[in-house]
Amino acid sequence: MTAAGLLLAAMGTAQTAGLLEREAAGWVETRTGFFSPGALSRLRVESRGLVIVQGGGGNQIAWRVKNHIRVERESDARRILGEYAPRLRSGGGSALVSMPQSGDSMVYSELEVRVPSGVRFAAVSNALGDILLRDLPLEVDAETGGGRVDADRLGGRLAARSSGGEILLGHVGGEVRATTGGGAIQARSLGADSWLETAGGEIFVERSEGSVSAISGAGGVQVMRARGAVNARTAGGSIKVLEAGGGVRCESMGGGIRLAGAGNLFASTLLGAIFAELLAGGSADSILETESGDITVLIPSRLAVTVQAVNDSGRDARIMTEFPEIHVRGGGGRMVASGALNGGGPLLKVAAAKGTIYLKRQR
Repeated sequence: MTAAGLLLAAMGTAQTAGLLEREAAGWVETRTGFFSPGALSRLRVESRGLVIVQGGGGNQIAWRVKNHIRVERESDARRILGEYAPRLRSGGGSALVSMPQSGDSMVYSELEVRVPSGVRFAAVSNALGDILLRDLPLEVDAETGGGRVDADRLGGRLAARSSGGEILLGHVGGEVRATTGGGAIQARSLGADSWLETAGGEIFVERSEGSVSAISGAGGVQVMRARGAVNARTAGGSIKVLEAGGGVRCESMGGGIRLAGAGNLFASTLLGAIFAELLAGGSADSILETESGDITVLIPSRLAVTVQAVNDSGRDARIMTEFPEIHVRGGGGRMVASGALNGGGPLLKVAAAKGTIYLKRQR
């Protein structure tokens, strides 16, 4: 072992010599190593390119880096890539793994870091590319300047930010705060409350054990199932909430809304139809309103609810009901319907300015 190698080993650090191989557009160099800084609670990873952070590091930080460079001569590749190895620092229960942030723009790095089991918080920063997070039973803060954030099998809280890429979430056990400047946000399984916001992409949540707050500047919002409340807003897309256990609030500036819940439903759109399904067990009032579009409400036969509906669509104003207890009257461009089903209960208010209101019995 060389004198440099003996020094690295004494510091609890070791790495392999770079393996340089030819690839189609130039050269790729692969290095691996480990870092044993002692007891850690916090870890920071900084790079540009692709960053992969995952669990399974045991009692040390294990890393692997692949550096791609577009040059013709092998000697040029070795000279430039000689500076592209992780820099490792530690102290006070925390550690830093960083790749060079400046240098030749022809170099693209793929950094993989395995996190020791004692770490409770990891901050991952990528100046340019994607961030992949896997199998981490800890709190994570991830930020990228332009790539996507892809996280799965996380046990703790996650804060994910991207300047314009998409955010993909598999299973995240803790609270989630995800924001992107223009990409889509997709979540498969969330174990706690979540706040999701994009300036221009779509938002999709398959399942959440907590509440969901979803805001899009231009895309649609879809929540398949949430055990808690759902708050969805979009400036230019449709909204669909198929099941929510803690009430639903939907606001769209220019799209249709479809929602279902056990009372405490609020849906408002300037341009689009509303389709709402009332579920049994609700004990709170609901409001459905649109400036231009039909409103269809499915009401269970045994649900106790008091209905008040107003249609201001002019001479085309119509309210169609399948319940004889709901009485329709009006004239002069306004139709009004009211009635108590099963003795009455929480108030359901329905208002349309242009369109037809349908009050249907749930089959």
